[in-house]
Amino acid sequence: MELFCADLDLVSNIARTISILSTHEDCCDSIVYHENSFRSIVKIFNKYPGRQDIIVRFGYALGNIIAKSDNARIKLYKEPGAMTAILNLIQSYLDKDLEQMKSPTDDLGMTSPEWASDGSVEDVIIKMIRIVANMSMNPEVGYAMTCVSFGEDDDGLYANSLQQARDGGRFFDLLLMVLRRKSITESVELVMSTLSSLNNLSYYALPEMASEGPFASRQIEITQVLSTMLLTKNEESMIESTRVLGNLTRSKEVRDYILEIGGISHLVDCLDHENKELVFTTTGVLVNLMADWDKRLALKESNGVQKLIVVIKRCDGDWKLASLICQALWNFCIDSTHLYAALGIQPTNCLLTVLVDLLDEEKLFGIKEDAEIPDLIAESSEYRL
Repeated sequence: MELFCADLDLVSNIARTISILSTHEDCCDSIVYHENSFRSIVKIFNKYPGRQDIIVRFGYALGNIIAKSDNARIKLYKEPGAMTAILNLIQSYLDKDLEQMKSPTDDLGMTSPEWASDGSVEDVIIKMIRIVANMSMNPEVGYAMTCVSFGEDDDGLYANSLQQARDGGRFFDLLLMVLRRKSITESVELVMSTLSSLNNLSYYALPEMASEGPFASRQIEITQVLSTMLLTKNEESMIESTRVLGNLTRSKEVRDYILEIGGISHLVDCLDHENKELVFTTTGVLVNLMADWDKRLALKESNGVQKLIVVIKRCDGDWKLASLICQALWNFCIDSTHLYAALGIQPTNCLLTVLVDLLDEEKLFGIKEDAEIPDLIAESSEYRL
């Protein structure tokens, strides 16, 4: 491919072949270990940016390769011009998408040419975002994209901190553009891919990391966009949004912003959902928010304490969720000297009743009151807990 990249028919056939081969792990390993494989693909990205069929197939292949190999993630990130080429494609196809949105009645404008029938504008954006999302699963790459600030002095992967900060910032700006422009009802896969990318990258944005890094400088903008996602009826997007908020709320600046916009009441509303995964991720956000006294007050005023108790009451053996709710309530009460004053008399009594019932040994292990505990149960890790 590196020798015949000017032959469009050959490149098109290679793209089709590699996209199929990338579904096999051994083939992916061979592509990664080939010295110039990524360089050739980046060259194709730059040479044929308008060929949606070629771009989407190579994008699909790269996403598969990077999903399977950590070495591939680092290799692609270090490949000169790779990030710039990927970001240019996202930007270019977002511009095309905007043109299509401006002329929705123009059927010709919405139809891809015959040779591009295998890749729509949105397909290309999804594939490119997926590449970066998978690449950021490597901690070094994730940190470089999220936390490396302008002028940070380092060696190795972070040697070119200026370009890395620009690339990271540009990628976050593009993700924000997607979430502000696209609807979850019309572009489910694109929005979910974008949220998944934010989830991967926000994991590395610890409060003690560079406050001027690409992510930290945009964390309020990201929180603002995610807050609107909680108002949708799409549970998948709400779950992914609360996952990102779980990472974001490690920052006090973000916690203060959520309080300011009334976000705690929206989070409390999420506790009413039947979807246990949404309830779990929402509770994780509340655990972080309870680090500050003013957020505890807002939770109480939003009837959040009572709702948490209702949720733990119907956990139905889901100990992971029950433990997280207990952590949220513990954080809520941590500075209180009197439980009744903190929670209220009725909620406190209700919580104690629920906890006693959950820890009932007869229900858990079949041990009746005053009965001798069998050795098998006594020595089990579950009972020792």
